[in-house]
Amino acid sequence: MSARRILTIGFELASLDKQYESFQSKTSLLDWDIVLFKPQISDFSYYEYFQGKPSLSDSASFQLKESCEHWRREIKQALETGKTVIVVLPSFEEVYVDTGQRSYSGTGRNQRTTRHVTVYNNYQAIPATLSPATATGSFMKLSARNADVLAPYWAEFFFKTPEASRFELRSLN
Repeated sequence: MSARRILTIGFELASLDKQYESFQSKTSLLDWDIVLFKPQISDFSYYEYFQGKPSLSDSASFQLKESCEHWRREIKQALETGKTVIVVLPSFEEVYVDTGQRSYSGTGRNQRTTRHVTVYNNYQAIPATLSPATATGSFMKLSARNADVLAPYWAEFFFKTPEASRFELRSLN
């Protein structure tokens, strides 16, 4: 059996057996056996803030929306063909993107152009409906649902606390 072909998108692994692609890449996922995907949008440059969040330029807005559509389509297709896709969720990031719509007020030299924007986030690259909630903490509890799948992983990468069902994040340093 030949070695599995591994692709990472949005982050790199310390391994020679994989290939890295950026979030802005247009790579097809069908060429790979295993895909590790991290929707990281912080590389898109912004030029101002709107309501406390970064606002992308017209060009960067188009590139972000195009990249998210590409990955949503590619991940869905890869899953439908039986590929293994692991999504690593980074922190939830929101930015404002240009909608392409403009409105104008005034006339002549007093005319003002208003650029319309809408909020966009890094989870929109995933072909699933998520309702993220931002929170911080130091402990996690493994729920009974699908515990048989996650329990071996948690046992390997987290410290078990005195309470039987609580885990503390293990430091990788």
